[in-house]
Amino acid sequence: MPKDSFDQVLVFTEVRLHNQSKLPLALVTVLSNATLDDGIHSSYAASQSDYDRVFLAYPDIPVPHGTALPISLSLDPGASADGTFVSSFRLTKQQWDARKNLDFSFTFRYQPSLVLTPHSPVIER
Repeated sequence: MPKDSFDQVLVFTEVRLHNQSKLPLALVTVLSNATLDDGIHSSYAASQSDYDRVFLAYPDIPVPHGTALPISLSLDPGASADGTFVSSFRLTKQQWDARKNLDFSFTFRYQPSLVLTPHSPVIER
């Protein structure tokens, strides 16, 4: 079979989610959104098992293999969850470097989406 070849950027994001409400929160989806010249490119966060598979596929990747953020997560009032997720974009490094913005959308059941932007610079490795 012929192999498909394409450029890919993997985005590893470490987050801490804290439920400040009086009701449980159920995380439904996580999206990484990169704004480029031609518009917004979005990528769903990989599942926990796919997150672990990235480290099997790329054993020399210079990113710490932290705990994966469960995409189907339930947070009780006052509870927090820490974890890392990975998203991938079919872009060249030149396209990625030319991005205008990067943010992350967390969708919770029956709640408005939470959009976060990085507090620190994006580190390339």
